[in-house]
Amino acid sequence: ILCDVDPVGYGHLDKENDKVWLGVCVIDGQHGKGYGKMIMEKLVDSYSGDIWLSVDADNVRAINLYKLFSFNIMSEDDTTVYMKRNATSI
Repeated sequence: ILCDVDPVGYGHLDKENDKVWLGVCVIDGQHGKGYGKMIMEKLVDSYSGDIWLSVDADNVRAINLYKLFSFNIMSEDDTTVYMKRNATSI
């Protein structure tokens, strides 16, 4: 995603074995401006199956964003939270 001509973030879906994984990144200084939400909307709208992701456990802002898109916590440890969006939640 670009702001004027400068890249401010990106997102992708990658298939690994039988799972599709989501990745999103918004650069420092550009958080809280809706870029992550725009990326998420495009990605989840483009795929109708289950989507998995992992996120740093202390990244509360990202976890809350993922919950807005129907991702649920499947497991977690001290450093990482694993979340899944079921195809049926679409």
